[in-house]
Amino acid sequence: MVQKIALSPVVGETYRACIRSKTPVIVTDIFSVFPNLAKWDLDYAARKIAEKETIVLQASSDENSRGWTRIVMRTSEYFQKIKNGFGDGPLIYMAQQNIEDTHPELIPLIEFDQLIPKNIVRQRIFWLGPGGTRAPLHMDPDDNFFIQLMGVKTFHLYSPDDTPYLYANSPRSNSPELSQVKACDIDRVAHPKAIFANAIRVDIKPGEILFLPAYWWHEVVNGAENSISINLWCRTKLIGNLNGMRQLMPKMIKSSLLSLFKSAPKNH
Repeated sequence: MVQKIALSPVVGETYRACIRSKTPVIVTDIFSVFPNLAKWDLDYAARKIAEKETIVLQASSDENSRGWTRIVMRTSEYFQKIKNGFGDGPLIYMAQQNIEDTHPELIPLIEFDQLIPKNIVRQRIFWLGPGGTRAPLHMDPDDNFFIQLMGVKTFHLYSPDDTPYLYANSPRSNSPELSQVKACDIDRVAHPKAIFANAIRVDIKPGEILFLPAYWWHEVVNGAENSISINLWCRTKLIGNLNGMRQLMPKMIKSSLLSLFKSAPKNH
């Protein structure tokens, strides 16, 4: 069972309680502390998100696309489609929108980040999409505060210590953060070792935050209705869970070296 705590209005108090837990935590009562966050629905989002072109995900049957392809769409067109329904067409998801880069007009509306100590939040991400979408089982190297504003999301969680049972991609691959297991419908024949992993399922409702420590595996499934969420990826301590670090460190080192190479002065 996942621990639940009520959101404290004292800066840093909820953050420290979550970090100390070292396991997932559900933070409740966020609408009591930040009542403006209860206003989020499709109409409110359409008024607050500026008219512009943005990259969205379109459902795809292409095996090489992991189920989604990226397309460019105006925000007004997206809201028209999601309000009217997609009919027989593919689902379209305004997913993983970097707020600072893509929707800076939303920064003042997050509010919960005011309670996190300074210089901890690394990225603020916005999600708005239809029911029935699924993010595959994966892990991230950051602590994550996932704020649910509209709709319900189901999280299938596994500790990084369960990595040996989750058929993760090779740490030396381009996507070591992904598992081959479909947590919401495990294929026991293809992935027999998955029975040894300790699955935790939680439903996150509007007005709740799921705290996920770095390197925890999670598969995320939208409920039947439209969903709006914001998540804050936060800097974590240098030394984290060893199983998680072994899984992602080769890619992180490779990315750091590539960034250094690109930023190095060129000789002419």
